[in-house]
This record gives sequence, C-alpha cells and structure tokens, in this order.
Amino acid sequence: MKFTKLVLFSFAFNFVIIGFASAYYFVIPEMYFYHSKAYAELYYKCTTCLVAEKNAVIDFEKEKYQIIWWGLLNETDYSTFKSILSTEYDITLFVGGKCTSIPEMQCYSIKMQKLLNKKYGSGFMAKAYKKAEKLDDSFHKNY
Repeated sequence: MKFTKLVLFSFAFNFVIIGFASAYYFVIPEMYFYHSKAYAELYYKCTTCLVAEKNAVIDFEKEKYQIIWWGLLNETDYSTFKSILSTEYDITLFVGGKCTSIPEMQCYSIKMQKLLNKKYGSGFMAKAYKKAEKLDDSFHKNY
C-alpha cells in the first residue's frame, strides 16, 4: 500500500512540475528568452509592416527613438556606439539578430531612421559611428 501511495504521489508531483514547466515555456513568449524586454515588446507590437510603420511614427512623436541593426555583429563591440546614440541622441539601438532580419521590425527601423534623419540630419549615424571608433580602441579589433 505504501508503494502505491508513493508511486501515485511521485506521478502527481511529476505531473505538476511538468505542467508548470510547460506553462512557463508556452505562456512566456519566446522572444523574451533571447532579447531584452523592450525589444520583445517592440517585436510583438509590430504585427505587419504597416502597423510597424505606424508604431514608429507614434514612438517618434513620443520621443521614444528605437532602431534595430541586423547582421553578424558582436554586441560588445558596439557598446560605445550604442552609448553615444543613447546619450547624445536619446536613441536605443537594438541588435536584432544574426544575418536575417524580421521584415516587420525592419519596416519599423527604416521608418524610424527616416524620421530621425529629418530631425538630426542624414549623417548623424555616421558621425556617431566615427566618434565611437575614435573613442574605443577595441572597436572592430575582433574581426
């Protein structure tokens, strides 16, 4: 009888643990596992290209500037560049992922960059990038 109770208790306990683990995995969106909360929230509100562009305009009007870069970037190499964009222009730079961009996120980023180019001038990103190269000796030394 004790063995049966132990087996039933063990089965119930494992069922509960597996249930919680499954709920954790399926309830929390996958994007939150790989990116910051701010990036994940941006990802989930950009459902189509048109919606993403509208969100970019809304965020721009709220002075919430966010742009996404794609490709084989080493994010630690870009910390100085991100810092310059953040302090001098109040822009959050996300590294979106490796190689392949997400079309809806790309629509958001392109629209936001166009709006920022109107505000700061078309060469502000290049200027910030060159400043980061001068300030950071390790910039691109890993390649």
